[in-house]
Amino acid sequence: MCSGVGENKSGGRSNQPFEEKSRAMAVAISKES
Repeated sequence: MCSGVGENKSGGRSNQPFEEKSRAMAVAISKES
């Protein structure tokens, strides 16, 4: 779910580095909940 928002923010396909950040954020959120 978070990756979808990341894709929109990054602007589509050229979001490989952003995907890593999105995953890290998702993991952090997972740990928090």
